[in-house]
Amino acid sequence: MFGLIISRRLLRPVEESYAAQERFIQDAAHELRNPLAAMSATLETAKISKDKTLTIDRLERQTKRLIQINEDLLFLQRSPEPDNIKQQDISYLANKIISELSLSAKEKKIKINAEVQNNLKIKILPRDFELVLRNLIDNALKYSDSGTFISVKVRKHDRRIKIQVTDQGIGIPINEISSVTQRFYRAKNSSTIQGSGLGLALVQKVVDAYGGSIRITSKSGTTITIIL
Repeated sequence: MFGLIISRRLLRPVEESYAAQERFIQDAAHELRNPLAAMSATLETAKISKDKTLTIDRLERQTKRLIQINEDLLFLQRSPEPDNIKQQDISYLANKIISELSLSAKEKKIKINAEVQNNLKIKILPRDFELVLRNLIDNALKYSDSGTFISVKVRKHDRRIKIQVTDQGIGIPINEISSVTQRFYRAKNSSTIQGSGLGLALVQKVVDAYGGSIRITSKSGTTITIIL
């Protein structure tokens, strides 16, 4: 009897890992199904449509979406990077990313108010820092209405770096805040807005890899604070 109890305890992590992997595969298949279905429908329409340019544009959008989902899934499955990472000037990187995303903000008539402290340096892969900041701003833009503003602050915090993005968007229901960093999780009030539910999961993976922290508050809008 004692041996059976021990065996079950030893097998429990394996069973939990298998269940988590199975859920991940199911969620990934579900998420990939939407753009694939859209592409299939577009191809069917193309057979009878005279407007081939519109068909190509739709296929291009869905193809880009599939590629991005695939890249995100690969990143989530990737092992953490080794410790020998060089210092990066993230002030330059932050300003570059904000400048690029300001074009998307302008199209939506949303203003980005940015405060980036000069000469901020931290040991991080440029790819990882960009993933965090770009996802945070992308999310803020996605869930905000025209005529609002987004605040982006990147500054020194003790011996670390603090990234804070605040928007005036639809917000996150309080009882769902703890779940939004899970893979494929999307808050109930965001169902009408296109997204994969992977953005904050990617941010969480980077934050964990660098021993940082993430704090999310949401009332009239959402504020996400990252410490790296």
